[in-house]
Amino acid sequence: MPRHYSEGKLNMAILRDTAEKCKNWGRWGPDDEAGTLNFITPQDIVAAAALIRKGKVFSLGLNFDKDGPQRSLWGNRFNPIHTMLATGTDAVAGKQDEGRFRYADDMVSLPLQCGTQWDALGHIFFDDKMWNGYDARLVDSNGAQKNGIEKVKDRMTGRGILLDVAKYAKVEALDEGIAITKADLDETAAAQGVEVRRGDFVIVRTGMLGQRQRDKDWGDYAGRVRNVMDANRVWGVFAQGTEGRDNKMPAECYGPDAEANAHLIVLAVNSHAELLAALGQALSD
Repeated sequence: MPRHYSEGKLNMAILRDTAEKCKNWGRWGPDDEAGTLNFITPQDIVAAAALIRKGKVFSLGLNFDKDGPQRSLWGNRFNPIHTMLATGTDAVAGKQDEGRFRYADDMVSLPLQCGTQWDALGHIFFDDKMWNGYDARLVDSNGAQKNGIEKVKDRMTGRGILLDVAKYAKVEALDEGIAITKADLDETAAAQGVEVRRGDFVIVRTGMLGQRQRDKDWGDYAGRVRNVMDANRVWGVFAQGTEGRDNKMPAECYGPDAEANAHLIVLAVNSHAELLAALGQALSD
């Protein structure tokens, strides 16, 4: 590093070819709605819990407030709108006394994709299908009849791995367009003394989020980070997250029976299409 990925390699032909190579539809049966989260086992969760030493808890999410990353109304998304329905000033003014108790209450209006979140497998379609070959029309005005996020509400537990690529590259933040290769990830993991295993939650730090916050500028769309991950045959992880939004991640895998297939990254034009719809990989952004 640093190296820039060739934008000429990002096209729909590569997207389709790679999606077909890496497609996991049917791997866990015709009725599956969990995708690569199926890799996790109770033994993995017990082992992950045993790693806790300090018990320190911290958030990896952005604040849901008016200062969030939505700036361009792309996809009709906007930052959360917080409205007070009842306040202490109402209480002190006596406006609540008929109810015999005083209180505060509020509400929040927001698009569910406005900030940090886990994407449901029904979020993105590949042509007319979503994960596991379900018809895209099963997501309608009533919501997702298949691949809704509620189907994995009790599956998001496991060992977390943070790969600090920016620190390994000795920079505060990677520039947009910098390619992150499998070798970069392997070397980062080796430098940190960690081994990425099947069933891990892998977070790749690029430093871009902190840079956006320091500059108080989210960029053209939601703090877009165009770092490219070229991660051929990456380990066997089932969940992946990166710092930044709309990360483009071209990669390749070797068919549904390959040992490390399906698990981290594939992508040309839009990482979501292959990660969610073709691979069924849990994805956070």
